[in-house]
Amino acid sequence: LLLCACSGGNGDAPSAPSPTPPVTPTPAPVDPIPTQSGSLNGYLTALEFGQADDDIFEVPVAAQRAGLNEVVSDILNEQYTDAHETAETIGYELVEFLDTDTGKTHYLLREKIPVPAAGSIGGGTFIFNPSASRNVAIHVPHPKFDQNTNLEGVAAYLELDVRYFLMAGVHRRSSPVASSCQNFSDYRVSDAVHNDEHLFFVAQKAIEDFDSNIHYV
Repeated sequence: LLLCACSGGNGDAPSAPSPTPPVTPTPAPVDPIPTQSGSLNGYLTALEFGQADDDIFEVPVAAQRAGLNEVVSDILNEQYTDAHETAETIGYELVEFLDTDTGKTHYLLREKIPVPAAGSIGGGTFIFNPSASRNVAIHVPHPKFDQNTNLEGVAAYLELDVRYFLMAGVHRRSSPVASSCQNFSDYRVSDAVHNDEHLFFVAQKAIEDFDSNIHYV
């Protein structure tokens, strides 16, 4: 006598349950970069720079220099969100600035803690004009020591509609520490043109590496 075990019904084996599809995580929202509107001329000409021997300037460490180089490179490649996120790790912020005097948008890279407040580093202010008509960089390395050059530089940047503006953040003799530049002891590490670790120098080098056809003033 043979006995058969039957599943009943039509005799088919029950089907396996369908696998649950993997859940794709929702990417975290990306915060837009800060925006500001107003007179860019008014903003820039109101900046303060401290004074000689105030010891505000801090020599940036390697990570700060590398970070600024990355930030500037991202701005030049129009990766503004990435630039802002990296800027925040080195004490800076990138602001999309609508100049109400001209109706033009500029990208303003500035210290989060402005000079002369405690915690500022005196690295400088750097501006990018992606719709500029002239491929020129305006340099203001000694905004306090060389009288009125900050005002002249701002006027040139805005009136000539150039692409880049770089201005040091403190008096050239802010730091008491001597620079080794040219073995001349009277230069200080806070002097933007006598210290290749200065953020002013780092920003300029990043621009130069990106655009070899730039002209300088």
